[in-house]
Amino acid sequence: MISRKNIVTPHRIERGQGLWPSMAIQEVQQYLPAAITDVTGRISSVSAPAKQGYCSHVLFLDSERGKFALKMAQPGYRGDELEAEFVALRMLEGKGLLIPQAFACTKDERGHYLLSSYCEGTPLGTLLTSVEDEELRLHMVGQMATVLAELHSISVEGAAWGECLESQLCFAREHLEYSNIDPEEFVGIDPHEVLRKLKDNPPSAGKVCLIHGDYRPKNMLWKENSISCVLDWAFCDMGDPYYDLAIIWYYLKTQQEKEHFMRCYGLERLDEERLGYFELLAKFVNV
Repeated sequence: MISRKNIVTPHRIERGQGLWPSMAIQEVQQYLPAAITDVTGRISSVSAPAKQGYCSHVLFLDSERGKFALKMAQPGYRGDELEAEFVALRMLEGKGLLIPQAFACTKDERGHYLLSSYCEGTPLGTLLTSVEDEELRLHMVGQMATVLAELHSISVEGAAWGECLESQLCFAREHLEYSNIDPEEFVGIDPHEVLRKLKDNPPSAGKVCLIHGDYRPKNMLWKENSISCVLDWAFCDMGDPYYDLAIIWYYLKTQQEKEHFMRCYGLERLDEERLGYFELLAKFVNV
C-alpha cells in the first residue's frame, strides 16, 4: 500500500532545487542515464512546458518510440519525491484513474529522473484563471469533483486513521524544524503554535482512503471538455479525504461552485471544522 513515509525523508530543502540547465538535443541524449534512453530510444526533439514548477524540471521528449515526459530533480528531498511519484503511479495502474504511465525512475550523481507517458491537454489552472463563462466553470468544477471522488472510492485495508494523521504530523514537524515552510502562509501567526494546536486538537477519526495530496487545478490537464489526466502524484498517500478537499476548496470561488462540487463529489454536508484542520496541516506538508 502507498505510504510516503517509507520513501521520503524530510530534511532541509534547498531553494531553487527544481532548476535544471537548458540542453540541446545532443546534450540530452548524452546526458540522460541509460535507464531512460533504453526506454525512449534515440531522441529526435526536446521541448518544455511554458512554465516550470519549483520542485522539478520537465522536458517533453520526442523519440523513435513515441513521446515521453521526463521529470528531473536535484538529489535530496525533491529527488525522493520523484521516487515516491513513481511508486504511486505503478501502484495505481489498472485502477481506472486518469494518470500517466510510469516507465522508469533512476538517479545518478547529477540527480533523479522519472520517465512517464506524455499526456495531452491544457493545464486546468491556466484555464480557470481566464474562463468567465459561468456554465463552463461549473462544468470544470464538477469534473474536478468527480475525478476526486473516483480516487477516494479506492478502498484501502489495514490503514488506521490515527497512524495516517501521525505520519502527516511527522512531516509537518520536520518541515518546521528545517524551516521548509513558506513564511507567506503564516503571516501574522506563529507556525509553532499552529502546529501545537493541530497536534493537540485532532478531529475525530474518519474515513481512510487514497489521497492525491496536491489536488489542485494546475496538476490537471483539460482536453475535449473534460479532465484528460491528473499529474504530480509525489504526495499520494493514505489519509483523510478532507486533506484533498481542503486543498481544492481554495480554488472554488463562489458558493454556487462549492455546492456544485459537493453534489458531484457526493458530499451531503461539509464538515467545515475538519476542512479547516486539514487546510492548516497542508501548509506544513505540501512544501
